[in-house]
Amino acid sequence: MRVIIAGEMPLADDLLQLCAAAGHATTLYVVETLADAQVAGRLADDAAQAQIAVECCNESRAAKRRVVELLSGAPALYVSALACSATEAASWAGRPEQVAGWGALPPLSAGGLVEVAAALQSSPEAVAGAEAFWTGLGLTCARVAD
Repeated sequence: MRVIIAGEMPLADDLLQLCAAAGHATTLYVVETLADAQVAGRLADDAAQAQIAVECCNESRAAKRRVVELLSGAPALYVSALACSATEAASWAGRPEQVAGWGALPPLSAGGLVEVAAALQSSPEAVAGAEAFWTGLGLTCARVAD
């Protein structure tokens, strides 16, 4: 599966390692590089070609919104729901029904629990897909309220 990760270190790198170990073709974009218009354009193009995009930005609300907008072309978009709700992040996406929220305590590589939250706009398939993705990385999932 092709996965795009856009976020902040060290969480993004931790997620990259889990995806690679699971056999996913994964590309990582670090938030700080997205100020470059060419890099941002590549991210949007790559997201449209991926099966899954994962956003993990929690430091800046403006950066989070920009990343969600850039990843909107992905068929499935999983957004970190720590800095805002999954519903709010989904409202920034071009296809909000494809969005599901997630939250976990780092380091992800230690295993453990990932909370999956449906946005008000999320389709049941988006939430089920998020659970399957995280479980496929060897993590335990629990559905939580947004």
